[in-house]
Amino acid sequence: MVPDAWRHVLEREFPYFRKLNAGQRVKLVADVRVFAAKDFVGLDDFVVDDRVRVHVSATAALLVAGLDIGLFAHVRRIEMCEARYLDEHGNIAEGHYVYATPASGPVGVLHLAWRSVLDGHARPDGAHVGIHELAHALDHALGERLLQQHERCDAWRQSLSGMPLSGGLVVADVEGPELFAVASELFFERPMTLMRIDPALFFALVDIYQLDPRELA
Repeated sequence: MVPDAWRHVLEREFPYFRKLNAGQRVKLVADVRVFAAKDFVGLDDFVVDDRVRVHVSATAALLVAGLDIGLFAHVRRIEMCEARYLDEHGNIAEGHYVYATPASGPVGVLHLAWRSVLDGHARPDGAHVGIHELAHALDHALGERLLQQHERCDAWRQSLSGMPLSGGLVVADVEGPELFAVASELFFERPMTLMRIDPALFFALVDIYQLDPRELA
């Protein structure tokens, strides 16, 4: 069980919750409790409350709806800020996933802009920073470089690169592990679009996630 306030957030603010069947909802709620127990840290005076924990944890639970929440066991810290920020290269960013640092060793660190997470849930346009960065974390758990050994990898990159999303946004980077993260955003948010782009890519992700997102449409 989760507190009533957490369930209220799931039912009112997490758009996928009401699309899940009864068994999937039970699993997602249990997985939210597990992920929410991780170390959430607010940066630049941002206060991490239960609503923040539930939104981020529910996104993680969605990605493993057909898998095991233990695949995120290596993610020990989630750093949250209020809005977009400048990354270490001086670029405006909404989130990033650190595979390892001198301080963390092999432990993954997730960094997310809270407003961007909310925007992702509000607009199912294929651009969702929470899904994107958590897909990197899942990629880390499953051995990294998912999809990159497939014979159609280069064709998939070509199909997704520069693809228009909404509001003038386009897919900007599909190199290296970005291919899996970008494809995962489309897989959960715009499954039929991804299916039209390349059925082989869509079903490769069905095999990885053990889930068909068309059932959640």
